[in-house]
Amino acid sequence: MNHNTIIVEKMVNGGYGLARLTKGSIILLQNSLPGEKIYLGTIEKRKNTHFGEVEKILSPHPQRIDPPCPYYHRCGGCDLQHCSYEGQLDIKTQIIKEMFQGLSSSVSPPLPSPLQFGYRQRIRLQVDKGKIGFFKFRSSEIIPIKACLIAHPAINRILEILLERKEFQTLCRNSCQVELHFNPADETISLLLYYQRKPRPNDFATARELTARVDGLEGLFFKGDSFALVGLENDKGRILSQRIPANGYAAFTLSWEIGGFCQVNLLQNCNLIDYVQRVFLSSESHTVLDLFCGMGNFSIPLAQSAQSLVGVEGQGSSIRCAESNSKAAGLTNTCFIKGAIHDVCRRLLKEGRKFETTIVDPPRQGLPHLATDLASLSTRSIIYISCDPATLVRDIKDLLKHNFHLVSVQPVDMFPQTHHIETIAVLEKN
Repeated sequence: MNHNTIIVEKMVNGGYGLARLTKGSIILLQNSLPGEKIYLGTIEKRKNTHFGEVEKILSPHPQRIDPPCPYYHRCGGCDLQHCSYEGQLDIKTQIIKEMFQGLSSSVSPPLPSPLQFGYRQRIRLQVDKGKIGFFKFRSSEIIPIKACLIAHPAINRILEILLERKEFQTLCRNSCQVELHFNPADETISLLLYYQRKPRPNDFATARELTARVDGLEGLFFKGDSFALVGLENDKGRILSQRIPANGYAAFTLSWEIGGFCQVNLLQNCNLIDYVQRVFLSSESHTVLDLFCGMGNFSIPLAQSAQSLVGVEGQGSSIRCAESNSKAAGLTNTCFIKGAIHDVCRRLLKEGRKFETTIVDPPRQGLPHLATDLASLSTRSIIYISCDPATLVRDIKDLLKHNFHLVSVQPVDMFPQTHHIETIAVLEKN
């Protein structure tokens, strides 16, 4: 297809610039910004969508900058480094406003991240045929890296050492992925290897030698499709923890097991907790349901000012940690249930349970087919924390059919340099 000169109309969810070809067809562009005049290179059609390659920027946006990461145009991770941070926040505001058009006329500006780089608590690298790195954009090709600018500096320090160690290279031969986890409690790193077979005595011996030789590497674990998480000397896991400072609630500690879920942006997570606490209409008689509660990220602070809280989570390690975190915080009004969210909600309804506030923090797929049950369980409000605005909008439309109205929409920039947007929506019953 011939080259075209086009103008980017706007940014859309997914980090793409949207433009139109001469025949009016929409085309999505990486590495572009609103209003830029683009000299278009290769065009590829996937299903019913055109994707274009920016060959040259003829008229750059005022907020365009040189990406600081040397892997930027090859790695498929960060996709907004070519824009200033102020510009990134503006883009995310406009995307959320457009997606919520007709649902809310008031979308607040995003809460900015305390750190723009070096904020990630963990990274997962792909491994294949000696290559260790991230996937290229929309590809299974691995781009080898030596450091990741959005990873915590301690992760990059250990990664640099690991890449030079023959023991690490030996272990990677049987790995498809490796994760490095930063523990904020002692600022050490744990390594999790996704192994393609059960580890053997030689693997454990190599792992012991590696941890002994790398200062700051405090744990090494194997996990695979055919076996459960296992560490050295059959260690079942390592506990990582973060102290959450007092801010309208008593300070507490969140602990989670290696491989368990936590928010990757630890400092911004404190702001996320604070905001949820502020919009939570608490009282001594308040009953709370926390769906997808994880290790108690919201359960612990909210339970401090509620009559009772029930947390539901499908992952056993998270439930164990939620119970432990609640006990460590001195709470006696919490109950945590392990089970599939839809199944537990139906069970609670059969028991005639009602909750004044429901907190939901689902994965990217959101809450399909759950609106009716949520509306029956929640008597007053729903606080919905979402990592995917598309599924959030879909679910809110369903909830609006069940006697709820949308009170506020607050984006939270958990993932600077990327298009990803965390959003908190508050709904109240009419």
